[in-house]
Amino acid sequence: INRNVSGNPDAPVVLQAWEDFLCPACGSWNQMIKPRLMDNYITEGKIQLEFRHFPLSQHEPGASTAAQSAECAGDQGAFWPMHDKLFAGQNSGAAAFSAERMIEYAEELGLDSRTFTQCLTGQQHFDTVRGSLNQAMSLGLNSTPSLLINGQLVDNPMDYDAVSAEIDRLLAAAGQ
Repeated sequence: INRNVSGNPDAPVVLQAWEDFLCPACGSWNQMIKPRLMDNYITEGKIQLEFRHFPLSQHEPGASTAAQSAECAGDQGAFWPMHDKLFAGQNSGAAAFSAERMIEYAEELGLDSRTFTQCLTGQQHFDTVRGSLNQAMSLGLNSTPSLLINGQLVDNPMDYDAVSAEIDRLLAAAGQ
């Protein structure tokens, strides 16, 4: 099972969210848009949501540390809970994205902290995060959050009505 995927794996519509855990707009998207998509589409099994890492250079080193911590949590089946903790931590500023804080988050989530710490400090998911970043670049993405619905970039990811209209259009085209 893909740790960074939520919803129906066979859905005709795939929403890719390319995000940076330190990006304030991504934080807003996760508070305002994602819950409505969860309620109306994802938990209903109508679409699949894929989280993709896009750590921005201006947010380093925290952005990559956060991305790797989500993957380390994913090793223990807790990708999405860590994802939510990381976005919630934005209000605490840069201190929220230290390795020490990530380890605290892992402990709060009940993960094996020794395994998590070894994963994070050993940068076991460096290549995963770097590969995702390289893919974002090759797609020509230049901001976060970048939303792709069935491979097409959404003009305004913060406009729920526009996002849902495009999802509805594609679902209708797929006979759903």
